[in-house]
Amino acid sequence: MTSDSLTSKQRALRDIGIIVVQDARRCTHLAAPSILRTTKFVNALAYAPTIVSTEFITSCLKNGELLDPLDFPLEDKEAEKKYSFDLSSVTENAKKNKNKMLQGYRIYCVEDIRGGFDAFKSIVEANGGECMLFRGRLALANHSRREESDDEESESEDDNPARHEAFLLSSATIKHSRVWPRFRQVARDIHKTPRIVRVDWLLDMAMSQSRRAADEYELTDEMIEDMEE
Repeated sequence: MTSDSLTSKQRALRDIGIIVVQDARRCTHLAAPSILRTTKFVNALAYAPTIVSTEFITSCLKNGELLDPLDFPLEDKEAEKKYSFDLSSVTENAKKNKNKMLQGYRIYCVEDIRGGFDAFKSIVEANGGECMLFRGRLALANHSRREESDDEESESEDDNPARHEAFLLSSATIKHSRVWPRFRQVARDIHKTPRIVRVDWLLDMAMSQSRRAADEYELTDEMIEDMEE
């Protein structure tokens, strides 16, 4: 599709009352051909949009009028099964979360994470958490002091895993595993349980809009692949 035709479509959509936005915070409806793991799709879910099939857009353009989006629900049972969540519950979950599902979480990434640090940072922040690169320095300890102070003021119940665990997004490559010992050491020094996890942990939470235990996503030394990423 050329940029001219895209502009023409956007103009036609605007004329019938649909504005295409790039900022997930302004999104009221999310149209997609299927469940996607793109940054835009995943970020938009945190803002509780009505999720529709792209057939909604096609039909509105074809009819030249704004149709009822509820008549065009996105259906992708195969992806729901693959990622273990029910798309119909995501919007309601997001409404309850109010962009705070990961509030209190400080999630770290190894450098050169596949998919890019900026993408994961935006997903974490869209859900109320903080995301930082981990380079083996003591930044984790510095942030934890503020975290403990914040938790004391904002959360009296002991039900948030962020209070006790430190998370590192990584892959099981030799390159990434080199920082694992340092991460574990720093986490334990500040009395946190180190959790080194696949990026699927974050993506699955963001897509389902529900917290998940890190156990099934955790990486161990036995999983390290004999290859460089």
